[in-house]
Amino acid sequence: MSGYGDDIGMFGDFFRYWDELPEQGGFSLFGWIHMGWLVGIVSVCLVVSHRYRRVDAATQDKILKILATASICLESLKDIYLILIGEMGISYLPFEMCGLAIFVELGFAFFHREFLGEIMCVISMPGAMAALLFPDWTRYPLFNYMHINSFMKLSAASIMTASVALNFGNTAFAATASENPKDVLKNFFESFSPTDHESWVNYFASSVYGYYRQFAQNAFNQAKRLGLLDINKAELLYAEKVNNVYAPKYYEFNQYYDSGTNYACYKTITDMETETGEYFGNGTNFSLVLMIREASGWKIGGICKCPRDLGSVPAGITVSRQSYGFVSYQSQPSYIKVKDENGTVKNVAFSTYLKNVTYNEIGNMGYYDEAIKANVMAIKMCGWWAHAAGYRSAEGCDIKYGDVAYKSSYQTKPAITNAINAVDGKKLVSSGGQLFFTSYFAGSSDTAGKNSGRLRQNGSNYLASTKSYTYTEILHYYYDNSSYNNPSVGIVKIN
Repeated sequence: MSGYGDDIGMFGDFFRYWDELPEQGGFSLFGWIHMGWLVGIVSVCLVVSHRYRRVDAATQDKILKILATASICLESLKDIYLILIGEMGISYLPFEMCGLAIFVELGFAFFHREFLGEIMCVISMPGAMAALLFPDWTRYPLFNYMHINSFMKLSAASIMTASVALNFGNTAFAATASENPKDVLKNFFESFSPTDHESWVNYFASSVYGYYRQFAQNAFNQAKRLGLLDINKAELLYAEKVNNVYAPKYYEFNQYYDSGTNYACYKTITDMETETGEYFGNGTNFSLVLMIREASGWKIGGICKCPRDLGSVPAGITVSRQSYGFVSYQSQPSYIKVKDENGTVKNVAFSTYLKNVTYNEIGNMGYYDEAIKANVMAIKMCGWWAHAAGYRSAEGCDIKYGDVAYKSSYQTKPAITNAINAVDGKKLVSSGGQLFFTSYFAGSSDTAGKNSGRLRQNGSNYLASTKSYTYTEILHYYYDNSSYNNPSVGIVKIN
């Protein structure tokens, strides 16, 4: 390793490896070079964290991504340098705490998972502080690549963790959570403003945070003022916990529904100012909010319109919109707003929605005709109800891919077309004549799920093929006397 920088002054050591450097040519712990770095890093941390606290969510996001990207780039450049000079070894791979911290930071910056933020603040930050206070590269002088790379890499990590940790009350993973759900609700609604249409994203649970951030930052969504982006201002007037039977059954939170814990349902009344009034009323709104309990406290899971049967509106408050759970009967919609697998919102004919979803759900399953009819009815009424209930109004649509298998493309099949035609004009409602959430999923090919309120697709074919059930008998089998996402529907009506 000879020949690097000979006879060119202090920069002659710039690319020298540690074993080519004189023992006394580096820097001393807490000497002027070391202290200069520490003072500089602390100063930049304070400036950036101060700035971070006062910018909107989109700018915060950019700051985190820039710092995380800088860290991984510096680590990669170090490895390239070591490879070029023939000194790369397994000990330099990022398997130690500081090296692994880079990937934690990268994951948090791009995916916004709450636990990664917690690891950053609890483990990564103390590790970076220890490395800065007691560096093991003192052999390298100030004008040396490894000296500069090591301090710069830790600087980026320190600035990032400080921005998050010092502004704990303004971060996406902590400060927007609370042990009191009503505090979260109040702050969530108050975060909307005519000049900031993104801060509300920080109040959402970690499992959907990334989705809502992308939704809020999408230029098309902003221009069209879709869903929550339509709200200019909101004030919480009233909040009350209700029975979890009303909790909106969003597939993103199945783990909570299955366990029966760490979620709660609140009916809220808010005073809103909206741009178009298409998704939320301009005035008082009666909404149902799903709350999710995470390690840091309660977060928002989802928001939609509220069922009329909850009632008990405080005196003096007039509610402009209320629906969900049971929805007062209205005729089948001509069009429905659906979000496909690419996140594109399309306003399509209801008949197109029905053909698309049925094909993409069961088009290649080879089901018996009666089973196909039963599935068509479940798919039809699910979309019908979602349109009436404002199921996904927060996202600027009625229903989306994941709720149903609506995709950007589909095929036609005679069996499906015949089934759709056979049940044309038919509806499935509660014993009281109300629309309700006709949930369905793949399920097992057996008799499981009776009266569950969730049609088993494979189970429906089992009933049709082995027990000769008609489609009406299949629908009664799964939905009669069920209470999925609403009080008991009683004996359903099919007419």
